[in-house]
Amino acid sequence: MKINEITQYYIFKFLIGINLIEGIFILFLLSLGLNYTQVLITQSIYALSLIIFQIPAGFLSDTWSRKNVIIIGSLIGIFGSLIYAMATNFYQIIFGEMLFGIAIAFSIGTFSSFAYDTLIELGMESKSKEIFSKGTSYTLLAGAIAPSIGGLVVKIFGIRWGMMTNAFSWFLVFVFSIFIKEPKIKRVHKNFLKQLKESLSIVRKNRLLITLIINSVIIGVGSWIIHDLMQSHFNNIGFNVFLIGIIFSAGNLFSAIISRYSYFFEKKFGTRFTIIYSSSLITLGSFIVGSSQIPLLLVLGFLIIRMFTHFREPLFENYINQLISSEKRATILSFSGFLYWFLFGLVGLWIGFFIDIFGLQKIFLSFSIIMGIVSLLFNINEKEEKNLR
Repeated sequence: MKINEITQYYIFKFLIGINLIEGIFILFLLSLGLNYTQVLITQSIYALSLIIFQIPAGFLSDTWSRKNVIIIGSLIGIFGSLIYAMATNFYQIIFGEMLFGIAIAFSIGTFSSFAYDTLIELGMESKSKEIFSKGTSYTLLAGAIAPSIGGLVVKIFGIRWGMMTNAFSWFLVFVFSIFIKEPKIKRVHKNFLKQLKESLSIVRKNRLLITLIINSVIIGVGSWIIHDLMQSHFNNIGFNVFLIGIIFSAGNLFSAIISRYSYFFEKKFGTRFTIIYSSSLITLGSFIVGSSQIPLLLVLGFLIIRMFTHFREPLFENYINQLISSEKRATILSFSGFLYWFLFGLVGLWIGFFIDIFGLQKIFLSFSIIMGIVSLLFNINEKEEKNLR
């Protein structure tokens, strides 16, 4: 039985979840003397880098090699981590963020199409929801362990050494990516503009694909920006770095459990209901963190956002993949990534300014309203639901 390819997928998903700096990187930026506006500008630079390199990475993945693109991305990730950890000013941080963006676009941004093509090659695409759900749970299981370790490193050695651990995470991805087996796909060697034009045409003609992309992008951006800002919010109410790491680890652990069974809940309640349900709960969690000053409620709201953001990820990954043919899969997926990071960068460019004026909680409330509207307007109908079963 061809189990090695599935095992390599699970191992890779675990490795990309080893993010030891998840609970500390915003605090690291603040420790360098950056204000909220500058912090969010750095995230906009990161997003801009992803915007620029997302589609070229998808094109190279479709027309050259998914594996080679992942290897290049992980190498850039190592270098970017070292630059970032040794940075002493705003401009060095910007350079590090640019490298991070390229690394994510080339490695993690490519891996979704890599994984789905592997399932097609094995004749196992009918089990993709179950496998993607399990893969996401492995990522989150690693994420449940990593932030606590990162927080402990900071407590013992200082925040700069905590940031340095990110290079180790990327090194693990690099070593493993050398040995992964690339699925065989039909490669049509077209020029960049022709591939782009044909892929855009496919997206424009598919209302279901557009709806899924918009829903996942806008709610995903809102939940991840809240996730990033909760580091400083927890710090503001008196939580120390180690405790913040524990909270982030708990969020990933609970997310690992619920995402492991995403496919089961979707099978039981239906695709349409699952999308509505998860969107509504993320909106609720955002409302809680935006309207309460009680520490336990803030932690609860944060956990709800994290759990159901990750609950959705393997399902939406499957939905979008199954609507795209292999030779254009990475290119079209890169459109979704492009839109995500364009919006993330646009919001990040201005959000720091509004935080300085209105405060974090009013920003969280604003996100909850926007995500609630999107969950109502961009949902699938019963006919479209049948195409995703």
